Amino acid sequence: MRTTPKLVTPAALAAALLALSACTTPTPKPTAAPPTSAGPATASSSPSAPSGDTLGPLGYGALKLGATKAEAKASGLVEGISGTEGECGGPADGHLIGAPLEPDGDYARGNLVFSVTTGKLVYIDGLDNTATPEGIKVGNTLAELKAAFPKLAEDFDTDGSGFNTEVPTNPKAYYDFTVVDGKVSSLALIASDQDCFD
Repeated sequence: MRTTPKLVTPAALAAALLALSACTTPTPKPTAAPPTSAGPATASSSPSAPSGDTLGPLGYGALKLGATKAEAKASGLVEGISGTEGECGGPADGHLIGAPLEPDGDYARGNLVFSVTTGKLVYIDGLDNTATPEGIKVGNTLAELKAAFPKLAEDFDTDGSGFNTEVPTNPKAYYDFTVVDGKVSSLALIASDQDCFD
């Protein structure tokens, strides 16, 4: 026996939809954020220092070991860089934004070093809030440093305060740490193939 489908009347359909809508909560539509009054950044505006960024394994955020001075400037994370030639840490090599200035006019942290030979970035000195991917930063104890880096070696050219280790996931770089009174006081990421340090 063949059955004929029953047609739903418009009134029945409307009643069914009304009942269904009572059971569900409508999802609010997303609204666009209101426009801000600030215009686009200008060349004279200086970005703020990154907060708690990671140093390593390849660099510091968009700033990478091996960058030219132009590439370093384009990262938006540096200031004080001038010229195109490296100075192995001279004033024209610049520093990270947010680097603290000491009374003598030198930067206590965040210094950059570009090779005299290649002009490429070979050294990035971390800021106080900068940590390695393993979580080591200024203030960690020597025991914590050794636990994070089992291959840590003492730098015998120092008075016992210098330590270095390979970067676990970047064989072309190593970390350099200074430890004072049993705590990390500075950290740097250094290219293994460079002509500025022993």
